[in-house]
Amino acid sequence: MNVILLRNVKNLGETGSIVFVKPGFGRNFLIPKGQACLATKKNILNFKIKKKDFIKKEKILYIEANKRCKQLSTLKSMHILVKSSREGKIFGSIGVKDIKNVIQNLGFKIRKHEIFLPNGVLRKIGLHEIIFQPHPDIFNSFKIKVFSK
Repeated sequence: MNVILLRNVKNLGETGSIVFVKPGFGRNFLIPKGQACLATKKNILNFKIKKKDFIKKEKILYIEANKRCKQLSTLKSMHILVKSSREGKIFGSIGVKDIKNVIQNLGFKIRKHEIFLPNGVLRKIGLHEIIFQPHPDIFNSFKIKVFSK
């Protein structure tokens, strides 16, 4: 299935590229998320007309993401208090949603899908690395210190 990419997609292509993808990936992921459209003659002509608008929109998203990343870089580390066992295991776990709530309480605008936990959910007391990626080309990492109550 050939699709036209409406946004830059990591490991696939840049805005305006016509790429071949598996039908399920195109139908179930790229097209519903607005990242691509079918590469029909009509859509190719429409895209050529609107290409400047798509590229301009992508630049605006990039600049906005870069600005948000720089704002969040002022946050070097965070502290979270949780209940834990004597061995240092957290009762439950700390996930992306919990981290998003802590960052939002500090006054930053952030969405859940922009946070990545390289080692999975946090289950132990200690220092953990978190990655903030608001755009496929921009990311920032910071540390979270988990303390026991």
